[in-house]
Amino acid sequence: MRGSDDTILLVGGGAAAFSFVSTYRDAGGTRPVVLVSDDDRLPYFRPAVSKEYLVGATDRADMSLEDPAWYRSHDVDVMLGCSVTALDLAARLAVTSQEPIRWERCVVATGSAARTLPVPGGDDARNLTVRSAADVERLHAQLAGMSGPVVVIGSGFVGCEVASGLAEQGVEVTIVSDEDRPHEGRLGAPVGELITGWLRDAGVQLVLGASVGAVRHHAGSVVVDVTGRPSVDAAHVIMAVGARPRTELLASVGLLEDDAVPVDGVMATAVDGLDAIGDIAAAWNERAGRRLRVEHWGDAQGHGRTLGDRVAGGRAPWADVPGFWSTIAGQTLKYVAWGDGHGAIEVERSSAGTTVWYGRDGVVVGVLTHGHDEDNERAAAAVGGRWPFPP
Repeated sequence: MRGSDDTILLVGGGAAAFSFVSTYRDAGGTRPVVLVSDDDRLPYFRPAVSKEYLVGATDRADMSLEDPAWYRSHDVDVMLGCSVTALDLAARLAVTSQEPIRWERCVVATGSAARTLPVPGGDDARNLTVRSAADVERLHAQLAGMSGPVVVIGSGFVGCEVASGLAEQGVEVTIVSDEDRPHEGRLGAPVGELITGWLRDAGVQLVLGASVGAVRHHAGSVVVDVTGRPSVDAAHVIMAVGARPRTELLASVGLLEDDAVPVDGVMATAVDGLDAIGDIAAAWNERAGRRLRVEHWGDAQGHGRTLGDRVAGGRAPWADVPGFWSTIAGQTLKYVAWGDGHGAIEVERSSAGTTVWYGRDGVVVGVLTHGHDEDNERAAAAVGGRWPFPP
């Protein structure tokens, strides 16, 4: 058995987990930490998975956030390839796939997993995803073993990044999506048109406004049936239909609301000694004045910093304005927003790029930029400061 009565058990190996333990140590926290991750590698820079790592512009070692020596020198006991299967809150004991762990505080940072499609063949094990470095390595191995067209189902950011990246590598790629334009529902028609143009310029074929009816695998090929349209034949299919929070570990504790774990502004759940950070958490944001659930790398880091500081003795609440970036066909979008909807948009275009302002109830609730870095630099102030809309 590992752990002790003063051990901090950290479940997860992503941005939130690493940010927590590094902040906790930097803030003077001295309790022993056991980090348990079902990944086979130490925490790494996951945004590169669907970007640089996909196209071979970075390697596995370069993505690591720290080397093994850092964990040893910071008294972090790492258990890789290990799953926590149950938590006994009364006994402060974790059941794992390797050995039990005693703990005084448990931080759950299990992240998200790829969604499957609720159609025949939508959960077939031969479908590929791009959520981790291992996923990319599997994709590379399959492309090396059998070249041919690739179908990407879904036009979210991961789907668009992967499709354009593969196309730039000479792979024949088709996106099939039920959106009329990529991201139109979330970011508006002008942004959808922008992304559509980039994808087409990169050589990606688009089947838009179409629902997938089935995914049928055969020896050496796959057929994607599209409702009301011709089917799409390919050698490989990649599912990019979104992510779901990995909340299974806490489901039996009775903490979930809308498949997320409600936490306060310093990441504490309703159970003493149990905290949740990252994709699984619906966290109170001090500036927004409400709980937000976000799935962005930078915000997972923000959760971890907030909690690491609090466990070391601080009390500063999470108050960041969420945001992320995406690179599609060599073009970078930056988005800063509360992320829970808008009512109106205003677009500013110039030879240098585009800015989209999002408004609701007369105030700015989001800013998206392409090339207009000066607008991105004031985006957090605009959203967090409730600037009047239009600006």
